[in-house]
Amino acid sequence: MGVATSATQIEGGDKNNSWYKFSMAGMCNDGTNCFRAADHYNRWKEDTDIMASLGVELYRMSIEWSRIEPEMGVFDQKALNHYREELEYIISKGIKPMVTLHHFSDPLWFEEMGGFNNKKSVELFTRYVKKVIEAIGDIVSDYITINEPNVYILNGYMLAYWPPLKGNYIKGFRVCKNMARCHIAAYNLIHKMRSEKGYSDTEVSFANHMVYFVPKNRKNILHRFCTSFYEYLFHTMINNSFLIGKTPLFMGKRLPKGRYYDFIGINYYTRRAIGFFTINDYEGERKSDLNWDVYPEGIRLISEDLYKKFGTKVYITENGVCDEKDTLREQYIKDHIKAVVYDGSPVKRYYHWSLLDNFEWREGEKARFGLVHVDYDTQKRTVRKSAEFYKKIIAEKSLDLLS
Repeated sequence: MGVATSATQIEGGDKNNSWYKFSMAGMCNDGTNCFRAADHYNRWKEDTDIMASLGVELYRMSIEWSRIEPEMGVFDQKALNHYREELEYIISKGIKPMVTLHHFSDPLWFEEMGGFNNKKSVELFTRYVKKVIEAIGDIVSDYITINEPNVYILNGYMLAYWPPLKGNYIKGFRVCKNMARCHIAAYNLIHKMRSEKGYSDTEVSFANHMVYFVPKNRKNILHRFCTSFYEYLFHTMINNSFLIGKTPLFMGKRLPKGRYYDFIGINYYTRRAIGFFTINDYEGERKSDLNWDVYPEGIRLISEDLYKKFGTKVYITENGVCDEKDTLREQYIKDHIKAVVYDGSPVKRYYHWSLLDNFEWREGEKARFGLVHVDYDTQKRTVRKSAEFYKKIIAEKSLDLLS
């Protein structure tokens, strides 16, 4: 059992990424920006020690492409050395790392040339991945190539709510195909490079944001149709493209068919109600600070469905709740773990989101998901009560704690 974070959300100090530009323009809901965040780039040792004190066994972290390649074709060895040092320390604490190569954030030079809308993006992303594997491939076996491409595409290229603020559905579908090509190329490259070095334990996939969609009115045929429509666009189309190279006809040129996954990565938080081409908050009894419905059963249903479709183990690569007062989190953890712990479960790993309070994208600093509270003004860390409960679950591995 483990925890997860992303570089842009906790590191701070980087002015060369798309979210710095976006947040410094005052675009975040609470007026904050990602330059401060949780100062993890300087405090990574302290944060790793906190993880170790909680008994964390697994840690999913991302690395910042804009730090590693601050200019097109110019790689910063100091940044690569920094991540290697951090990873070595994590491993020395008995924690197994999983590295995410892209988690929503793009280098500014990459965004300015069109990002994943540019056909050269596959070549550029693969070159970056090669540099990373050369630097850490001997000590890290597990990788997520791209985190939540569906959210990245929807918010950045269709709804124009996130950078790069494009609001163009045609570009969105083109980005989807190019990101799938990037994943496939990275999957093959990571396996090839590590295999050539004699490693046989490589595990690579991507992490998709999975929402449990239900019709707002189950008796309404249009609501049921739209639920299937959104399920296809947000989940099925993405999963098929990335995992097996299967693309819909309207995307044009085919992707190479094959198997490009060693596990299924699921980020799960909530369920949503689908009306007539609308996505609505589900009117449930328990709500997070972001008004997200708490529905533990969804994590089981989605995991079982993807296991049946793709026939391999499932890793819950993110699962957590926005809960500043820490009144929901303990029960949330209990209920969601209980939902996937049973005889025959396809779920083999669980990563709680998040270790620390972090810069929560357009929500800014206000939305708090951390097992550890962060005072952004002082950068003081305080372990929450729910973290102590999670520590107990990890240590005792007892189903009695989930009852």
